[in-house]
Amino acid sequence: MNDYPLMDYSTISDDWDTIVNNDNYINDYSVGDVKKMNLGSFGDVYFELVGKGVDIKTDGTGTARMTWVLLDPFIKRSFHNTDPSDAIHYNTSDIRNYLINTILPQMPNSIKNAIVPVNKNTGIRVDGNTIRDGMQTTESIWLLSYY
Repeated sequence: MNDYPLMDYSTISDDWDTIVNNDNYINDYSVGDVKKMNLGSFGDVYFELVGKGVDIKTDGTGTARMTWVLLDPFIKRSFHNTDPSDAIHYNTSDIRNYLINTILPQMPNSIKNAIVPVNKNTGIRVDGNTIRDGMQTTESIWLLSYY
């Protein structure tokens, strides 16, 4: 195996410090670009740029510069609290707390310092039935939603 090192599939050669401080990011990076990030004890994972200027900042000062999605499904956590019928309460869910308290701290400081809270809408379905649609939360790191 040592003869065949794993390839880096990043499409952006800039380091994360350069990416988050790039004032010309609109022209320099494209939706669909991919960048590797080291998440400490979780190892290397890939993020894809999925939006530029699309997420509304919670403080009302405009939109977040860039939105990235984790491509590597490396965590397995429960979405629900201890009671699966309590799905409406995403704010207190196990997975949300895990993202905020375990995954986010593993990110490089330059990334953590550049993240701004945004408004996200979430729809919640249990057994194929919509039980809450359009719930808005304030997020710095979040799960994708069918909403």
